Parts: sequence; structure tokens; C-alpha cells
Amino acid sequence: MPVETWSRYFALDTRDASFVARTMYAAWKAGTAVIFLLDAEKTAQVLFVLDVPRPESLRAIVQDNATDLLGIQELPDRPQIFGVDLGSFSADSLRIADILET
Repeated sequence: MPVETWSRYFALDTRDASFVARTMYAAWKAGTAVIFLLDAEKTAQVLFVLDVPRPESLRAIVQDNATDLLGIQELPDRPQIFGVDLGSFSADSLRIADILET
């Protein structure tokens, strides 16, 4: 199976432990997904970096390893991202930048 060399983006409708709904985003490329929130300034706040072999597996892997997922939709374009807050993922900064295309 050929490796995809471009990122695919998804909107994730989630809810937290107190049942508050919010939209997270996922960027997937070549077996890795970056799960992030976008704040008001369009800064991507990286929450999780997950091994996801195929984008078709994204829903199940996010549900099992990250957050309660209500729905998922592939986006036609990259969301506007003006900055990236790596949080605890600074060691993966080059890989995350490549996946987020920043």
C-alpha cells in the first residue's frame, strides 16, 4: 500500500467527562494523527499524537485512546492554523509541523 504524502483533516465532535461537547480536529498523515483544538487566535493546541495506520481507523483509535467521540467528518481543506502550541509534544515538533503543514 503506498504511503500518502499529504495530510488529511477531520473535524471530531467530542464530549468530555462532564458531557460538554466541543470540536477537536485531527490531522492524519502516513500513520500518525495529531489531535488538536483551535483557539480563538487559530492556534492549534496539540492534545494527542496517536499511531493510526489508516485514516479509516481514526474514529476507533481516538475513541479508545483519547476522548469520547460523537461524530467525525473529513474536511475538504486544512483548517486555518496561525500557530502551534505543542504542549508536552515538543520532542515531536518536526513531525507535528509536517503533519499540520505549518
